Amino acid sequence: MEWVFIVSFAIVLSASTGIRAFLPLTITALLAKFEIVSFLQTTPFINYITDDRVLYFLIAATVIEILSDKIPALDNFLDGIYFLIKPVLSFVSTYGIFYGSLELWQTVIMSITLTLASTSVSMGTKGTVRLISTTTTSGIANPLVSTIEDLIVIFKMVLGVIFIWTLPVLALISVIFTIFLVFVVLKIVKFENLKAFFENNTK
Repeated sequence: MEWVFIVSFAIVLSASTGIRAFLPLTITALLAKFEIVSFLQTTPFINYITDDRVLYFLIAATVIEILSDKIPALDNFLDGIYFLIKPVLSFVSTYGIFYGSLELWQTVIMSITLTLASTSVSMGTKGTVRLISTTTTSGIANPLVSTIEDLIVIFKMVLGVIFIWTLPVLALISVIFTIFLVFVVLKIVKFENLKAFFENNTK
């Protein structure tokens, strides 16, 4: 049964990392520091992120990320930087969660899968929402959108870690959301290809 929570936690963490790079990991580290993350408490992953030096870095990085994301223009610039950081951080975090519990190749596959699925979809959704906010409000609404993103990540991580029975539910929602968006994208691509085909053959 513990494996259900561990896998669910990995899914929720990777999905949340797609929205905020450091906040999900920092919340996990802080809660683990106070021994609230019972199902992961003795793993090397938790031991590493609760090390004082790592924890201080995560807190500093989180504060910088949250504050800078509230500044219009700068937020979009930083999104480009975090576009590279988030997948790497998601992969490393997921790898750390499964490290020692699975074979090396299984750990790598799980980490890549969650990074490409949950993290990428969250990143794409966040980017789309931010683009809409920027173009329709000239960036004025971006700080509000950013604050809502912070609250969503905090709510998901705190709820999932403190009330671990909610983790499978949160993970299932993330999986369904991912499948839905992938389906929508495939439908759009298929429609555009079909449209282009008819346009080329009717000229």
